[in-house]
Amino acid sequence: ILLTIIEDGIAQGIFLNPPALNVQITINSIIGTINWTLYDLLVVQNQNLEPEVLATQISSHLLRSLAR
Repeated sequence: ILLTIIEDGIAQGIFLNPPALNVQITINSIIGTINWTLYDLLVVQNQNLEPEVLATQISSHLLRSLAR
């Protein structure tokens, strides 16, 4: 899913082009950010959060850094 989003964004000129945007590093960074956010919310802060709410809260922040 992430690869498709990134490739579509590159094709549409929304995201940076490779090599400025390394797709594999980008995917790993997004996954790492999601994992860390989940750990912080669920383990450290002992909160519950619906997946849709989490996706809405972090998606714009994650994708904004890929933009031109």
